[in-house]
Amino acid sequence: MTFPDAALAALYPVMVILGAIIWLRYLPLLNDLQSGVRILVCSLLMMVSTIILEQVYYGFGRFTGNYLTWVTDPTIVFALKVGYICAFCYMLYAFWMLAPTKPKLIVPFAVSFGIWASITIALMY
Repeated sequence: MTFPDAALAALYPVMVILGAIIWLRYLPLLNDLQSGVRILVCSLLMMVSTIILEQVYYGFGRFTGNYLTWVTDPTIVFALKVGYICAFCYMLYAFWMLAPTKPKLIVPFAVSFGIWASITIALMY
C-alpha cells in the first residue's frame, strides 16, 4: 500500500473514534439542555451517527478491496442519504423550535421535495 492510500485508509477509524467521542461527550448533557437546544444537539448526533456509519461502511470497503463495488451500491448509498436528510429535517425542526417567531417549516420541505422530484424526472428522460 502506498503512503497516500495508507494515510487515507487510516482516516476511517479516526473519524469513527472522533464520532464516538462526540456521542460520549454530548449524551450526558442531554437532560440538562433546554428543549430547543436539546433537539438541535440530537439532530447533530443523528448527523454524526450517519457519518460514523458511512465511515465504517466505506472503510471496510477500502480494507477489503471492494470499495468501488460498495460505494456504487444504490441501496446503501440511498440509505445513507436518507440518514443525512432525516438529520437535516431534524435540524430544521430544532431551528424552528429555537426561533423567536416560528417560520413555516413546510416551505423548505416542499421546496426540497420539488427540487428532488424535478431533477429525478429530468434525469429519467
